[in-house]
Amino acid sequence: MQPLITTPIARIREGARNFAIRTLGSIRFGLDEQILEQLAFNRLGRKPPELMWKACARCPRLRVEAGQAVIGGRLYLMGGYETIATVVDVVDVFDVRKGRWTDQFPMPSGMAQTHTGIASDGKRFIYIAGGQLGPHCSPAVASCRVLDASTHTWTELPPLPEPRYAPVLQLWRGRLHAVAGSRPDRGTPASEHWSIAVNDGQALEGGWRAEVPIPLGGTHRASAVFGDALYVFGGHGGDVKPLEGDPNYTCDWNSAVESALSESFLLEPGVSQWKAIAPMPEPRSHTEHAIVQIGACAVVVGGVKSHTEYSDLIQSYDTRTDRWKIVGRLPYGMKTNATYHEGWSYVITGQRTRSMDDLNPGVVVNSVWRTKIDPASL
Repeated sequence: MQPLITTPIARIREGARNFAIRTLGSIRFGLDEQILEQLAFNRLGRKPPELMWKACARCPRLRVEAGQAVIGGRLYLMGGYETIATVVDVVDVFDVRKGRWTDQFPMPSGMAQTHTGIASDGKRFIYIAGGQLGPHCSPAVASCRVLDASTHTWTELPPLPEPRYAPVLQLWRGRLHAVAGSRPDRGTPASEHWSIAVNDGQALEGGWRAEVPIPLGGTHRASAVFGDALYVFGGHGGDVKPLEGDPNYTCDWNSAVESALSESFLLEPGVSQWKAIAPMPEPRSHTEHAIVQIGACAVVVGGVKSHTEYSDLIQSYDTRTDRWKIVGRLPYGMKTNATYHEGWSYVITGQRTRSMDDLNPGVVVNSVWRTKIDPASL
């Protein structure tokens, strides 16, 4: 408990501080909180070559486990949890070139708000597959959609063969690939791998076809395409299930059996099996939207080790040498979203630890941070 302010000078200082904070908040949404977060980071006393983070314009909504894709310097942040009982049904657009939020529009009715697989052609179209529709531990869906980023219009693709929570989704060699995730019971890891040919936001086939299954099923996995190969990193096996028979699908936290994975794999074209690559130094999950590509390296940001431990580590995998290294730390432990643009690495919204020492999950945040990562350090 904080001591009471009793002296007149202390009361004046506190009043001036509160007035300044209110004034900053009236100038721009979240500016007061942005400055307070920056001051909190500065008090950590980090110095180069450690990563020096700068607080940026905050997202209009609190959200965690949101989906994302980047088109032409604009990050489309889709859905997410606001609280475990409340989900977000809008897309917010962050212009990384301008460093501000520029647009917001609704998601279609019936579209999953969390646990989605998302991929993009990087030019115009964003593909969304599977996911969880609703708060708590609601059911998964098999539906697939396409967002035309130029018109903000939505169309549909053929559904997945089965509902999936948090599948890997990548656009690779002209086909949309959906890999692994969790089965409709939410707790059983899936290893199936399906693909469908797409072009300019349209399916070229009537349905998904079976591909080479991944050796280890799991969900919430980071992934990337480098050169001509598809990579999958970490994740976790199992997940919390809803209380049996509960119409609200309240999460049964006693059912949690998930374990973070370090195992990682790559798939090359024309081969009949996935290849195991160097495992992550620290197993992490909930990094499907927290991975950036810098040169030949995949940089995996923060994530979840267990129900009681969120991470601030940044881990980098070099595709040329099949080696990992720890390259820095976040401002605090969190599961988050990440992107990279013109030398700047951004982390956007999420759920942070309770404190620097208590790594249990804390509040959901709308904070945005950025830092410079030297490619030579990866």
